[in-house]
Amino acid sequence: MKIGLSTLLFPRYSLEKAVEVCAELGAEWVEIIWDFPHFAPGCEKPDLQRIGRIIRDAGLEISVHASFWDINPASIIPEVRKTAVKRIKSGIEVCAKLDGGPVVLHAGKCPIPEVEWMWRKTGEIYEKTMREVCAFAKRLNVKIAVENGSSAFGPYAVLEELPELLKKFDVGICLDIGHAYLVERRRSKSPEKKIAEKIEKLCEKIVHVHVHDNRGFKDDHLVPGEGEIDFKPIVAAFWKIDYSGALIVELFNPDEPEKIGKKGISEVRKLFRKS
Repeated sequence: MKIGLSTLLFPRYSLEKAVEVCAELGAEWVEIIWDFPHFAPGCEKPDLQRIGRIIRDAGLEISVHASFWDINPASIIPEVRKTAVKRIKSGIEVCAKLDGGPVVLHAGKCPIPEVEWMWRKTGEIYEKTMREVCAFAKRLNVKIAVENGSSAFGPYAVLEELPELLKKFDVGICLDIGHAYLVERRRSKSPEKKIAEKIEKLCEKIVHVHVHDNRGFKDDHLVPGEGEIDFKPIVAAFWKIDYSGALIVELFNPDEPEKIGKKGISEVRKLFRKS
């Protein structure tokens, strides 16, 4: 397993500097958030050539998190979905140019899940989006990984629904531990045990992992050990399935990004160290 760091931690840095700092902090992998604030309409675009040089010089591997702020790839409004597809494809292009992978995608959102026809329609539209972006990614030789969400905000958002999506598309799963915990905590007295069981069941379908902690109520993106997740059974499950992909430490603390990034990498290394 290789320990990586997400540029989500560095919204006040340029993307070039964020990637540079990830390398300096000892990350073996960097996940670029191809979205706000580094990729916003009207703003100067990041220097991909410089980013590529930093990555090559540091020997980093790279993945890209496609746009997710203010977009909905399952929107019933055609113009909104079209914008989402355009921004997701942009992230796939960037990943291809940097010779990276996978590209992480979120599920779409259903505005009123309680309305049955709207839920069904949202699922159909998300599948339409997936057909487009997967075909585009295949042409560029980029792998897609769909991330589980922190609630059932739309079709294919929670972990147990993703295998059905994988039957229809050549994609993998980006298992987000913090998101899975928020979902299972609402359902079970032993959420970590439930997550571990699902990891073992999904096994080779998991191609990418996001690691962060929370206090059980919202998506805090804390350093493991600062929230309430007991990572031991989850880590054991990853060793049991012989997972060998990236562990992306996905934190958010704009005030102390370098301090928190260094601590996050250190804590994840300790957690996943095989005894």
